[in-house]
Amino acid sequence: MADDALPISRRAVIAGMAGSVALAGCGGGIGGPSADAGGLTAAAPAPPLSTAEADAWMAAAGTTFRAGAFTMRLDGVELIGAPGGRPEELRQQTFIAAFEIVSGGFMPGDLLYTLSHARIPTFDIFLTADSANPARMRALFN
Repeated sequence: MADDALPISRRAVIAGMAGSVALAGCGGGIGGPSADAGGLTAAAPAPPLSTAEADAWMAAAGTTFRAGAFTMRLDGVELIGAPGGRPEELRQQTFIAAFEIVSGGFMPGDLLYTLSHARIPTFDIFLTADSANPARMRALFN
């Protein structure tokens, strides 16, 4: 060992190991995956939903979105009518996306909101309040 090298004490080694264990327990670390509020890892971006078909929306069910000060979870997708028979540049299946407001409070309906997500590109969506359940919002895609 060179004379100008700093000696490594047992205390420094233990402190370094403890820090590594604590960082690993948080799900972080250098280059480690981290989960967003929707349970998806932040490793790879997901496809945009702004122009997606119903199957992409179904795959995103259970994930969490932000709309201004509100947090919503995509509860599910309801298919309407038969798929197909439409011009290629349009969605081939009409559907309704249902969101549950999980942050509390009530969102005004019949407004355009900007939705953000940890992995899905931000997009604008027109949301209507569900008349049967004020903690739910709905969006029609055709």
